[in-house]
Parts: sequence; C-alpha cells; structure tokens
Amino acid sequence: TPKWPKESVRHFNKEAGDSLVLQCNPPTSMASSMIIWMTSKLFNIKLSERVSQGLNGNLYFSNLEVEDSLEDYTCYAQIPGTRTIIQKEPIALQVAP
Repeated sequence: TPKWPKESVRHFNKEAGDSLVLQCNPPTSMASSMIIWMTSKLFNIKLSERVSQGLNGNLYFSNLEVEDSLEDYTCYAQIPGTRTIIQKEPIALQVAP
C-alpha cells in the first residue's frame, strides 16, 4: 500500500476574505485515486460556491469565512480496486475576522 511521506501538521492563519489552497499531493502511484476531504472524525468537507475540490485533489477556498476554521482538514485517497483508504496528515486552518 502506498503511503504519504510523513509531514508535521501544517497550520494556516488567514483572514476572512482571503483565498487558500490546501494541497493533497497523493503519491504518484495513486494518480487515479478517488480523493475525499474530511475531518479526522470522518465528516465530509462541504463543497460550495466558495469551497471546491480540483481534479488534482486540492481543496480550494475563495473568500474564507471564520466558519472555515478547523484543526483537521484531512485528505483521504481510496486506492482503486483494493478497498484501501489512506490519509494525509491533517491541516489546521484558523480564519480571523
């Protein structure tokens, strides 16, 4: 099973109205994986007019809001055909008014 290289938890401090890209960057052997962004408690990140997921798996925010603040944005990748899901280290986001 491929694994993401170990990373430390990344922290972003942004202001409301800013834009941000949270990068997933799955291992190259997982290029055809299904990418899902969730919290560590397995709640899906709600996509909207301001929050979208690119074909590359990155999570794009336009016009950040305080409510976007979370300690555990986590990129999950499902490996095709194996019923295996691996996860990247969580990313913390704090949005100030």
